[in-house]
Amino acid sequence: MLAYFSDHPVAVAGKESLREDYTQDSKLGFVVNAIYTMAHALDSMYRDICGVKAPGLCDAMKPVNGSVFIRYLVNASFISYSGDYISFDAAGDPPAR
Repeated sequence: MLAYFSDHPVAVAGKESLREDYTQDSKLGFVVNAIYTMAHALDSMYRDICGVKAPGLCDAMKPVNGSVFIRYLVNASFISYSGDYISFDAAGDPPAR
């Protein structure tokens, strides 16, 4: 089997694992938390505006109103994949690390 990295084929066995010799980029957690924040905010906004059982995006959210969405962003809270509680203060800042 061939895998492509930067347009260069590399032979692989198909049994490679990230468990060995894997170091996660230190900034990846911030990216994941940003994506989760947006997902939680969109879900809350959708439920409030469209209703829990609305199929697809309702007309009231087309297009998404940024002024409304920002309120949902700063009110989002969740437990991150690393177990940290993520929330935002009144200025929209996450907890200090």
